[in-house]
Amino acid sequence: MVFVEIDREASRRLRMVCAELAPDTSTVIQAELPEELDRVQRTVGSGFDLIFADPPYDFDAYAELLASLADSLEMGGEVAVEHSVRRELPELPEGLTRLAIRDYGENRISFYAVGE
Repeated sequence: MVFVEIDREASRRLRMVCAELAPDTSTVIQAELPEELDRVQRTVGSGFDLIFADPPYDFDAYAELLASLADSLEMGGEVAVEHSVRRELPELPEGLTRLAIRDYGENRISFYAVGE
C-alpha cells in the first residue's frame, strides 16, 4: 500500500502507524497531488490498481487530479474520489468511466475505472 499525504505531521504519524502494522507492505510519501504524482510513481515504480483520493475540502483541481490519476492506473484499475455532495466533479478525462456515486451525509464518493 502506498499512502500519499501532503501534511508533514500527518505523514509522520502515518509512517509510525504503518511501521507498526504493515512495515513490509506500506510506503508513506509526503507529496502534493496532482503536482508531484510523477515523483510518487517514480518512488513506487509502477502504476496503481486502486486509488482512494481524499483531497482537502476546499480543493479545486479535480480535473487535473482525475486526469493524472487516469494516467497512473493500470488497465482495469479503479479510483474513488471523496468530495462534497455540493460539488459536481468536472468532465471526465479520456480513459475513465464513472462506475457509481455514493453519498454519505455531506460527503460523496465518486467511483471510476480505466476504460479499455
